[in-house]
Amino acid sequence: MNPNLLPLADIDSVLGVALGGIFLMTPIIFILTKHQQKMAEIMRRPANQVPLPETDYRLQSEVAALRDLVRDQTLALDDLARSQRALAARLESDPIRERLGQG
Repeated sequence: MNPNLLPLADIDSVLGVALGGIFLMTPIIFILTKHQQKMAEIMRRPANQVPLPETDYRLQSEVAALRDLVRDQTLALDDLARSQRALAARLESDPIRERLGQG
């Protein structure tokens, strides 16, 4: 060995840098690990199961309003059909035919 070679670093300074690096890298590694876990959950979840609560509530209220509208329209059409059948029955009765024939 050549005694003129200076040691590359003192053991205390190497230990200080190593410990400082460990303390600085630990939170970064923790954050990256959590991010990777969240991304893996998102990738495993089907696209139609993405939770959007504000959109869900809005869509549910719109669907409820549309159901109410369809129910009201169905009832109105049933009433109209009932009145049309009653009118047709009255027009086909014998007294109306007699009056039209005598007229």
